[in-house]
Amino acid sequence: MSTDKPKTSLEVVLIDSDGRARSTMKSYLSAQGANVTAMANDLSSGSHHVRAMRHGIVVLELPKNTADTLEAIRRIRTDQPQIGIILTARELTPDLILRSLRAGAQEFLARPVEIRELGEAISRLRTLQAPVRTTQESTGKIVTVFSCKGGCGVSSVAVNLAAALQKRDAKVALVDLDLQMGDLALMLDLRPAHTLAEIPRGGTLDDAKLRNIIAPHGSGLSLLASPERIDDADGITPGHVAEVLSLLQSRHDYVVVDAGRSFDPRPLEALSMADLVLMVTSASVPSIRNTKLGIALLGELGLDKERIRLVLNGYHKSSGVKPKDVDEAIGMAVSWTLPADPRAMQHAVDAGAPVALNAPRSELGRGFATLAGELASLVDATATPKGNKAAA
Repeated sequence: MSTDKPKTSLEVVLIDSDGRARSTMKSYLSAQGANVTAMANDLSSGSHHVRAMRHGIVVLELPKNTADTLEAIRRIRTDQPQIGIILTARELTPDLILRSLRAGAQEFLARPVEIRELGEAISRLRTLQAPVRTTQESTGKIVTVFSCKGGCGVSSVAVNLAAALQKRDAKVALVDLDLQMGDLALMLDLRPAHTLAEIPRGGTLDDAKLRNIIAPHGSGLSLLASPERIDDADGITPGHVAEVLSLLQSRHDYVVVDAGRSFDPRPLEALSMADLVLMVTSASVPSIRNTKLGIALLGELGLDKERIRLVLNGYHKSSGVKPKDVDEAIGMAVSWTLPADPRAMQHAVDAGAPVALNAPRSELGRGFATLAGELASLVDATATPKGNKAAA
């Protein structure tokens, strides 16, 4: 959090059972220019202070019995969507974080709360709450590629779709949101000097900064690469993702996002912003099961099912599982089937170029060309306001 006082005072309500922690947080936030309007021991005694807020942030301790607090958070997010919520808890397990996300919390801090981490969380939330400013209307389409099972080929689908769209004389940006193991740069044989890790560093994102961190590809594609080191992704927030995608959207015809397979708030933001979500699966029982469960979970998180399309990747005609079996098992029709073509894939790897560019006449290359053409027609014809937020 900057030491410069903000132009408009940030309203904060602190709810924490530890009186000393409350005092420490209040002193720190007040010194940063925030207005701590109220403090309380628990949500029951502090709920009227929260209801009185018109905007701002609630820093809320999550007690051992989480059910009532998570339900209260749902009500806050429904009745006062402009309020940001930071949860603090002794144990931040993946299950607890996911349930908190579904309820509407946006930041999580381990207890005892480190003041520096609190300041950073406040700053991230302020960025998230601030409107994204672009110099022209956002007209490009966002296509987010996602999977619920490793090995289904999310990155392959994303990079080849982007390349196939680029070949249709479109202006295409490719974003690697697999923040821990992204390999789109490798698949394009690029060694970018800058990555998404640059986004949180130093100042507002604008055209100049964006141009500096985008890696151009010889095909005309623009790549925004994932961080090279896992810990470099720590400072990237859902707000940063929203800001990046909005700016890219205003400068490109298509923004293709590799969202990996993690139910992390950052890729969830890309899912929520998408005009179309390509859910990639394979003709295997574990993949089909995970895909069905994942689609249901995304629905619970608020993602409109009408924006999801199923892609069956790596399909072999000799497979005992047919596309119609996948349709029936998942409860959603397969929109596109991409064939298994190991020879074309191996040539693409050896050449450091996507199949769509290196072997466009192969069966798989033709499959990606068909996918790109039909998808372009679909998103142009069905573009609708994206009101639901998968991570809100």
